[in-house]
Amino acid sequence: MAYYSFKNNADYKVNFDECDCLSDSAKNSRYVLEISLEQNFIADKTAIVILMNPSSSAKARIFCNSEFDELEDIDRTTNNVLKVLFNGVVVEGKKEIQKYSKVVFCNLFPYMTPNSKDLNVIYGDKNGNYLNIAEMCKNFLIMKHTIIDTADADVLCGWGRASDKGVKQSTFDPAIEIFKSQVIATAGNPFFLFNRGKFKKFSADSASLYVPHASTWKGVNDVKPKK
Repeated sequence: MAYYSFKNNADYKVNFDECDCLSDSAKNSRYVLEISLEQNFIADKTAIVILMNPSSSAKARIFCNSEFDELEDIDRTTNNVLKVLFNGVVVEGKKEIQKYSKVVFCNLFPYMTPNSKDLNVIYGDKNGNYLNIAEMCKNFLIMKHTIIDTADADVLCGWGRASDKGVKQSTFDPAIEIFKSQVIATAGNPFFLFNRGKFKKFSADSASLYVPHASTWKGVNDVKPKK
């Protein structure tokens, strides 16, 4: 797996003084990762990105208290999200290209691992029993307040298909149900998924809540114009 550094990154510029991370090293959990980007405009725009689970990004911050400009563990998905949202994307209902000065990462599962199959062991067992429900509720409570406290933020969902990541439906479905009841039911923000070169609003109360993975997101510089 390729890893990236925040410092001297060719695809985006990070404002290291405005970054933050909420985590629990004892539980190997990362709840919120907030990355501030240096944009050339006055108005602040925030994107809240919801993925499946944290892979490696900011692990050195969580366990070694490394500074953000020292991090060299940024995973491919996180790097792609920051690149795309820094350079600009098309968002349904908005006339102008959207560039974001702050990207806040949350996850359906807070457990940090590059192998999503581990979630089946951490949150479920072979008999289909659901484990760590208190940790899941805590994660979604933090997510809910993160979204509500930033009422003008765009919520961009990119956790992908559970089966593609090796996550069993018996592990994934209960998380989605908590997400629906604790987050979607209380947040007034619009939710978006990436589809055919742009972010489109979607019905967040649908049964499956499948959304394309954030590693497939593309910015305006990556989408070829139609001839």
